[in-house]
Amino acid sequence: MFSRRVELSIEGKEQNDRCGNKVRGIIGRKECRFLDPFRRMIEFKAKASAGFPDRPKRGVETVTYVLDGKLRHEDCLKQGKTIIHPGDVLYMLAGKGIKHCDVPDDEHEVHGLQLWIEQSGDMMIEPNTVLMKNGPFLSNEKPDGVQVKIIAGKSLGHEVKYFTETPTMFLDFKLDKKAVLNQTIPEGWNAFIYILSGQATFGDGKDAKQYDAHCTLVLGQTGQGIKVENTSQQECRFLLIGGKPHGQKIKHYGPFVIKDAEDMDEVIPDYKAGRNGFEKTFEWDSDYVINR
Repeated sequence: MFSRRVELSIEGKEQNDRCGNKVRGIIGRKECRFLDPFRRMIEFKAKASAGFPDRPKRGVETVTYVLDGKLRHEDCLKQGKTIIHPGDVLYMLAGKGIKHCDVPDDEHEVHGLQLWIEQSGDMMIEPNTVLMKNGPFLSNEKPDGVQVKIIAGKSLGHEVKYFTETPTMFLDFKLDKKAVLNQTIPEGWNAFIYILSGQATFGDGKDAKQYDAHCTLVLGQTGQGIKVENTSQQECRFLLIGGKPHGQKIKHYGPFVIKDAEDMDEVIPDYKAGRNGFEKTFEWDSDYVINR
């Protein structure tokens, strides 16, 4: 059997968070708390009056993908501003500790996605951020009605090396009506799909089913990949994201992820005191917070 089946489908309803952003939960909600190695993923829309103010992280990698508008990133490492334009990706390795903010750069609404990946290996490494512009990523034409933007992974005979510490794939597909895609997924990897717009049929044979925009589809591990057919009358755009599971025992508390549960009680005091990895976060505030 080539195609994996959809084991779980979740409808993502738009909600307002406490900062005034419109958010749809993808991974990290009650129906799917964790999909190794993915801790969380959201789709967000933020206006100038909202955004994501200063907050800390430890033990995770994040991938922020902007679809529309401009997002301003500030962090305690470079203490400067990084502007994420449509099509750009900001990679952030939280490591032993980082503090950052992500807010709209102007009065226009920004639309994007953010994925959290648990770190493997040593979580107490130096943090880092890297902005990857739209150019280096492959966006091909539409042979057979299929277009893919490869942020990481292999598709349609092309490959972009993954940039995360954890082996991952991150593919952004657009399928014209009647287009068919057979996309491979590495053996043993966990994978899920998030439908941004339109609708399509996912799976093969008796397992095939049509799903609509804003659905999260968690795939089983049996099968070499996923078959997708656009049986609707409009274009369907969706993300296929997969990763090699760590299989490690971890503990998380909000934005902090560690391996040793006994150390969790020390994380908050360490952050507040600026010690044991949080030295660079201590007494740092972004311009966004200072000027509010």
